[in-house]
Amino acid sequence: MNGWWMAGAATCAVACGLGAAGATYGTHPLAPAQAAGGPHALVDFAEQVVAAGEVAGVEVYVERAGEVLVHEAVGSADLPRGVALNPGRLHNLRSMTKPVGGTLAQLLIDDGVLSPDDRVADYLDSFRGDRTGTITIEELLTHRAGYVQGVPGRPWRTFASVQALARAWGQQGPSRPRDGSWSYADAHADILAAVMEAATGQPLDALVRERVLEPLGMHDTLWWDGTADPRSSRILPLHWGSTGNWPVSWRPEEGAHYPYPMLSQSLHGTASDYAAFLRAWMDALQGRSSLISATAARRAFANRAAIAVPPGFSPLAEGRTLSYGHMWGAVHEAPTDPDEPPFVITHQGSDGTFAWAFPELDLIVLVLTQSRGQAIHPAVERVLASDVVNPLLSELR
Repeated sequence: MNGWWMAGAATCAVACGLGAAGATYGTHPLAPAQAAGGPHALVDFAEQVVAAGEVAGVEVYVERAGEVLVHEAVGSADLPRGVALNPGRLHNLRSMTKPVGGTLAQLLIDDGVLSPDDRVADYLDSFRGDRTGTITIEELLTHRAGYVQGVPGRPWRTFASVQALARAWGQQGPSRPRDGSWSYADAHADILAAVMEAATGQPLDALVRERVLEPLGMHDTLWWDGTADPRSSRILPLHWGSTGNWPVSWRPEEGAHYPYPMLSQSLHGTASDYAAFLRAWMDALQGRSSLISATAARRAFANRAAIAVPPGFSPLAEGRTLSYGHMWGAVHEAPTDPDEPPFVITHQGSDGTFAWAFPELDLIVLVLTQSRGQAIHPAVERVLASDVVNPLLSELR
């Protein structure tokens, strides 16, 4: 199972100690002396959560106006084996794959290959039923097709391809009424992947590589099939546990983690590569991207769904509106204006990977762990807001 902010939101908010006096992470209060520490406050945060055993390791990347301000790693790449984490390793991006897939969809829409109003049933036979026949591409992009997080009767690893996985979702049908409400689910992204393969006649891996990764110079991002590849030696092991207990559940020496490419997850990549991807979207929102049109950038957030989260869970959304657009999380100043550009675009992955891009501030931030089961998101976003974003806003406004 793979998730975004809503997965375990209430549990995470409590575990991170938010709501008590002062900002905290885990059971360890953020010292007042660290306030206004600038981008390096995120490294201080990383050092303390690693020391507290809340994650095995953290890579921090901060870029502003094209200049890398911070790129450091703390802790372990493989905790049981005592291997230190260094910058530049390939992380399992998990759900941070979804915005890449959403970008591919925007390109195909601009090309006229797809339309948001197209019905999935026009491309996939298993969706030609009473409950699924009118599901649209737009509903998939915005997670409003009625599917819920889970698997279609059996684990995704047991299917032979994303086409087979999508076929099972079509046969099962959505679990919720299609009433326009938002329900985050990997199914939406993987059905979309199967649609794009059917619409183009090309395999998903080639589509993503040729249309998105290569044009953006993301040469250290890939779906790895287990075959010989010089980049595979840099793919990080996956820790899966909880505070103070981080065993490794998978290492690259065991072979491919994903048996086939998906859009809900399956990309491995570096912080620098994902920063290039975020940069392309910030440029698109300002009408200056050579890959993503300004029309696509507006379309991606115009039909966004507002999301309610527990108090303190998203510090960047305090006084603003947290929403989800076309495979992107976002925070807006105005809740309903379809033309308002986002204050921040964001996504995270369930192995503890987090990405933010602030177009107004020309700021990109990534905090990457490979610690599935961690609960640091609200606290790291609190540090990001107080020590990096708010001081920049004060200077700008």
